Amino acid sequence: MTPLPPTLAAAQTARAFAAALAEYACQVTAAHGVQVWVAEGAGGRLETLAQEGRGLGLSDGTLARRALDGGQLLEEGMLACLPFGCGVLECVGASPAGLTGLSALAPLLTLALEGVQAREARRGRGRVAETVEALVRRLGGSLDLAEVLTGTAQSAAQALGFSRAFVALFNEFGEDGARTGDVFSHGFDEAFTGGVGVGPTSMETLIRRGEAIRFERARDADSPMAQGLLELSPEAAVIAALSARGQALGVLYVDSRTPGATASEDDARLVLALAEQASLAIDNARLYGIETRKRAAAEALREAGAALAGSLHLGDTLSRVLERAMTLFRADAAAVYEAQPDGRTLSIRSAVGLPSEYVLRVRAKMGAGVTGRAAQGRGAVAAHDLATAHYGGGSRYTRQLLAQNRYPYKGVLGLPLVTRSGVFGTLTLYWEAPLPLDDDDLALADVFAAQASLAVENARLYEEELRREREAAVLLNVGRVLGDSQDDAALAGAVRLTTLALNAGRGLIALTDDLGEVARCATFNLYPPTPEELTALKAQLGRGPRPLPRRACLPVAGSGLIVPLGDEGRPLGFLYADDPGPEAPAITRCNWPAAWPIR
Repeated sequence: MTPLPPTLAAAQTARAFAAALAEYACQVTAAHGVQVWVAEGAGGRLETLAQEGRGLGLSDGTLARRALDGGQLLEEGMLACLPFGCGVLECVGASPAGLTGLSALAPLLTLALEGVQAREARRGRGRVAETVEALVRRLGGSLDLAEVLTGTAQSAAQALGFSRAFVALFNEFGEDGARTGDVFSHGFDEAFTGGVGVGPTSMETLIRRGEAIRFERARDADSPMAQGLLELSPEAAVIAALSARGQALGVLYVDSRTPGATASEDDARLVLALAEQASLAIDNARLYGIETRKRAAAEALREAGAALAGSLHLGDTLSRVLERAMTLFRADAAAVYEAQPDGRTLSIRSAVGLPSEYVLRVRAKMGAGVTGRAAQGRGAVAAHDLATAHYGGGSRYTRQLLAQNRYPYKGVLGLPLVTRSGVFGTLTLYWEAPLPLDDDDLALADVFAAQASLAVENARLYEEELRREREAAVLLNVGRVLGDSQDDAALAGAVRLTTLALNAGRGLIALTDDLGEVARCATFNLYPPTPEELTALKAQLGRGPRPLPRRACLPVAGSGLIVPLGDEGRPLGFLYADDPGPEAPAITRCNWPAAWPIR
């Protein structure tokens, strides 16, 4: 019998041992072809490590499996399978004498294969340790997440001798699969766009069982995995999950496009070890990034609060709110909507970055769209992409733009501005891209909205106090003037001062005689009313100041106010003021001086 070749004893890997054994067995048995099967992994799956000769297409591995499980030589047609240890020698058309000789060598071949596998495992563990150490040195304790991800991809590709690799972190994770966000790659010619999807079957293997996925085109060309990797088109690939503290972080992918490339169990173990070490570094970098972001957010809120408290004028405060919001959340446009007196609509009070036509034509409806929903619900409302979020448009103009696919923004965030007197309005932010904010950003936006609401409240209270002081000063002066004289000049001056104090467009003071009929009348920016009009106004008098609807006002006015002058024992007449707008002039009861007692 032909002696064993020295290449068997010199083999350093199981694959080299199998190649030498296949060549030797083909000569000894005069077989048409020989292949060597070896059981690998926890499941004992048979892998073909070497082939020699021809006719091997007759085998599908079934006879080899049976021979290995039974532990004895099996023959079927032209096939013969001789088990030895965890391997099987399968021959096509072998001579009986050759098979008998090889059977005698089976114990020796078993010991030889086990020795080669043990040496290979020791080298594998050393290779893993060396690769992990190189990765640690490469990262150098960096807490920069982008640097950690890029370094991991590069180290994985170099360790396996593959040409490409990428690391991607999950931003969507569920029972039906996951999807990654940004992809950090090494060796790819083009940048990734849109992330990478992971299906439920791969999730089961990678996440729940904690195993690596090996892909070889020659073996898995017809598998679902081949369809999933069609765009990447690898010859061989290894995929492992990244996880830390029981939380799935993402995936590590390494591949080669070299023809004939393979991915062994050792490669899978190496990638798993790299993924484990990289997961720790990634988790540390993420935690550091979160803490850094929280500190930056707290500092930004402190600065925003100081800036918003720097003014007590409402117009200036709203401008600062918009400026800080756009800077803090990197928005492309922003607007403050103010709730109207009718309680049903909101109109833009101040805006930055919005088209002029948009500002002029948009009038949001309470409870409709992002802006209206935020105001009515008194909570933040976010639309990742307004066209697909089914929130609709808050105004007719917005709905037209959405229907025509001409709406200029995708991401929209509505933040209610709530004061002690109720909802002032809504701070709405716009992005041309889909909403770029995560949960932490949205929580920060809620805090900012609370700060902005407080600033608006303070500004309104300050302006209200100024208005009251102005009214008090003017009306006190009016009372003094009328107390000294009630001639036509004094009366005309009094109505002018009163109208300006009320921020009204037109004004009228009518004095009555002892019979309650209008005896004298002075106007400001108003034609002298007819007796019928004065009688109609007098009929609107009640107890104290009373806003008038449009139908009860003089012609052209949109809203009005009527105030009785004098007291119940000695009525003097009444004051009338109106404005073209829908909001009636306001007056504070306590501002009326004793010279003009209000009944």
